[in-house]
Amino acid sequence: MKTFASRYLIVMVLVASLVVFGAAGFNYFVDPYGIWHFGSAGDWIKARPRLQDFERLHKAHEVEHLKAEGYLLGNSRVVIGLDPRHPSLPKNTYNLALSACTVYEMLRYLQHACVFQQPKLVVVGTDREMFDAATPYETSFSENRLAVDPQDRPRAGWQISDAPVTLFSASSLVDSIRTLLYKGGPIRYPNGCRDLELEKPLTLAKNVLIESDRWKKRASLYAPVLADGSNPQFDAFREFLRFCKSRHIQLVIYVNPVHSVLLDVLRAREKEYDDWLRRMVITADEEYPEAQVWDFAAYNQITSEPLPAWTMVDSGMKYYWEISHYRQNVGNMILDRIFGRPDAPQNFGWRINRENVSNDLARLKREALTKRN
Repeated sequence: MKTFASRYLIVMVLVASLVVFGAAGFNYFVDPYGIWHFGSAGDWIKARPRLQDFERLHKAHEVEHLKAEGYLLGNSRVVIGLDPRHPSLPKNTYNLALSACTVYEMLRYLQHACVFQQPKLVVVGTDREMFDAATPYETSFSENRLAVDPQDRPRAGWQISDAPVTLFSASSLVDSIRTLLYKGGPIRYPNGCRDLELEKPLTLAKNVLIESDRWKKRASLYAPVLADGSNPQFDAFREFLRFCKSRHIQLVIYVNPVHSVLLDVLRAREKEYDDWLRRMVITADEEYPEAQVWDFAAYNQITSEPLPAWTMVDSGMKYYWEISHYRQNVGNMILDRIFGRPDAPQNFGWRINRENVSNDLARLKREALTKRN
């Protein structure tokens, strides 16, 4: 009886091991998050729809192999709107921006990326949202998957920290199956950019308007400071500037050009908006005066593109996906202007510093009054 029980137990352990390691092998083969063999010669998976929800996971591993000389940083406006293939950028630039990114996460991912290759250039697209004092980190953010700790000290074993959740979990198995069953177009986040396949729903007018309403509600939730009067994102911004300066990285920071409808909502609390911009500019001047700071927030023909009507089918928009996210043609205008290309629009983008930031805010106020009149 004992012999039978022992054999039964051994068989059950072997079967369980076969199932677990078989599932792990399947997850490794499909690689739904693009971290094990993404982009290799034998990688036949052309669409990984789960990358949209696992950008932090995917990009933390992707930068190890790139040896990039330039990085684009910021939130989803940069993920969607800036093309790392722009001719003014280093040829091997990577879009390291993250959806719903905070300044602290931006700092940590740059520290992580610099372990593998120190970039010559970093371009940061930012906005008030990234400096929200009360914004929690995304649940997908993990310090353990970064190659250095917050003090920039090496962390051993970071490469395998994601193995349990990406190979041995039930959720990864479900995501692998969803990846294989996906019937849409290619989704590979080329050079870190979100594939336009994921933006297709926003070619429909009703989806544009639904998303625009959501962004208007979200914009009113900004918290300039915590209860104790502090803002940890500004602390992280100061550290970010010091890090770039210590590494002699050419740094360009610009304010994202959201649609004028959203800009109206942001500036409804005018003092908070003005205080944020002034503080950001002054902090940059204090910590890294060689860094460029540009403001692309504006009321003009680009940012005031008409929104579709509910009765329309197609949105018909050529500059924006909705009121929060601009398209890559606008991103190209931003880079053209920053890097002085001859075809850059001259009334879009202003170089600012602590001496002229008040004039820039006055310009924005005049434009808003002109728009209303």
